[in-house]
Amino acid sequence: MNTITPQNTNDLPVALSVDVKKYIAASISESTKRAYKKWLTVFEGHGFTIPCNAADVVSFLTSIKKADGENYSAQSLNQALAAIAYAHGLMGAPNPTNDALVKTVFSGMKRVHGTKPTRQAAPVKKDNLIEHIKKPTSKIDVRNNALILIGFFGAFRRSELANLDFNDVQFSNEGVVLTLQKSKTNQEGKLEQKFIPQRSDKLCPCKALKFWLEISKINSGRLFKNIKKNGELGDSISENSINLIIKKAFIEVETSGVMKVSGHSLRVGLITTCALAKVPTAKIQAVTGHKTPQMISHYSREIEGFDSYPEI
Repeated sequence: MNTITPQNTNDLPVALSVDVKKYIAASISESTKRAYKKWLTVFEGHGFTIPCNAADVVSFLTSIKKADGENYSAQSLNQALAAIAYAHGLMGAPNPTNDALVKTVFSGMKRVHGTKPTRQAAPVKKDNLIEHIKKPTSKIDVRNNALILIGFFGAFRRSELANLDFNDVQFSNEGVVLTLQKSKTNQEGKLEQKFIPQRSDKLCPCKALKFWLEISKINSGRLFKNIKKNGELGDSISENSINLIIKKAFIEVETSGVMKVSGHSLRVGLITTCALAKVPTAKIQAVTGHKTPQMISHYSREIEGFDSYPEI
């Protein structure tokens, strides 16, 4: 049962069952499906099966914590529980993770082992971009400059960058408008657009994107594509490739502890840069798409540090 496939549609007419399964499968994102499949594989690898009972779940949690120690954070174990719960829902079986025993044991595990902060993306700030963005000497440089500048000034997630299409781009006298077909917080495909103004310095994302389109001659399909050794364009670029491009480009960005450069560093970097410049939270949200100011405030608190201490 390590595949995220609905099982409880047997009572439906055959014709309807196919559509219902399709819609159920589309109820969560592909990244969530991959994470759930991974945890269900781990679950079955420890000798458990779906459906199961609360005692099985508790045994699983305690066994992997003993076996792997600090390798699994409280957040990871919480994701494992979500995968088990989702798999039971698809089967129409009672959800054992709602049992009081599971909740009590999990709460106790967090008290005993603590809830260490999960690894966070180190922010790539505007100053880092100034140091990195140079005159391109290859097609790869042109693509990477455009990807990095669009990713930063649009506060894009790497999945959003990977899924941008040529038809999602609309230039104007003021800048460029990029339409997101879907995003992490918009799985239903509601209209979501990023308005990125042009700049007069070398960090202009609009000029970088126009240059990429001119050099690549892309006029359809994915906006950012992989580039073969012979210089030819391949398929759409993967999320993992974007992650590696950003990590390689900003390897010099100081990181410590749980702070590491990743594909999320451009988005975090824009928020951090804006917070340092005392940009109002509402304006930052307009770019990032955050529905509430909590996450923006989180980054602001980290930046303020000693400055946030009251004057007494």
